[in-house]
Amino acid sequence: MNSHKRSPRSLLALVTTLALTGLGAFVTSDEAMEKLQAVPLEQRLVLSKKLREFDSLPRDERRAIEELDRRLNDLPVEERDRYHATLRRYATWVQSLPAEQRNLLPSMGVEEKLALVRQSRAEANSAQEKESNRVFFQSTVISPIGLFDSAFLLKTWFRLNPEEQESVRTIKPLEGKVQRLEALAAEHKVYHDYSPIREEFEKLKRDAFPKAAVAKTGLAKFFRPQAKDLPLLRQVEAGYFIVHEPEPLGKSEMMRFEAVLPDWFRETSLALPADVARRRLKFLYPLVFGKEAMPADLKPEPPAKAAATPVGRPSAGPAQGTSPF
Repeated sequence: MNSHKRSPRSLLALVTTLALTGLGAFVTSDEAMEKLQAVPLEQRLVLSKKLREFDSLPRDERRAIEELDRRLNDLPVEERDRYHATLRRYATWVQSLPAEQRNLLPSMGVEEKLALVRQSRAEANSAQEKESNRVFFQSTVISPIGLFDSAFLLKTWFRLNPEEQESVRTIKPLEGKVQRLEALAAEHKVYHDYSPIREEFEKLKRDAFPKAAVAKTGLAKFFRPQAKDLPLLRQVEAGYFIVHEPEPLGKSEMMRFEAVLPDWFRETSLALPADVARRRLKFLYPLVFGKEAMPADLKPEPPAKAAATPVGRPSAGPAQGTSPF
């Protein structure tokens, strides 16, 4: 075996370095010197090392790299940038692999490498999903108002006339708003509905407190958990929504839904990460409207009363002051 043969990672790092610095073989010496002087010292040292590696490669490998560099430089700028970005991502992915898999890469064919990429992406997505579910579960458990209760309050709000809505707005504490909405819900015959999780909740309660009697209250719409049961109810609720993802909705429909949310409801989500708040809205939409589309007559609140902050606190994603969708 040729002692000079380099791994694909080394070749890729070299090509990437050449591409990013613009110091490929197809620039004049003056241009190269000007660009080299603009490069920070640390990067010049790295480049020097990579060039020494390049010089030590067999002639056919050097020519292959030079040809690739030439073809990249012949491309339009936008297309070349996309290839450079792909090279960087691939190099980062190779470096993230365990040593055993990295050492196998030179002997792999294209299809084998693609299969390894797909496997790595699936594992990364699985890990990301687990972390997302963990954050969602914790946020749901500690949220000031649960999803089923939020749906009940919003259904009530959308039934109210302007005078009734104003009577809720004028109450300062959130607890007072909730109490007022509870009273108005009775007048408009809007009920709490825990039916999707009631059976699981009662089973877990019997398992946790085998000697306690679990009341049978008849119709699910009249079922109300006691205050001491709320922590258990929230855990059951969080688990239910992690398992039962709603049907996807279009971006415009979700933005319409966010736009009609009252400011007092937005306040309940300000402490949540933005991605958790977005996910909660996706669950709330079918809880509030069922299988029907959001009524066309629901309009955003007047500008003077509308919340200026999007649902959920800023996180990695949309910029502050923009919709999280």
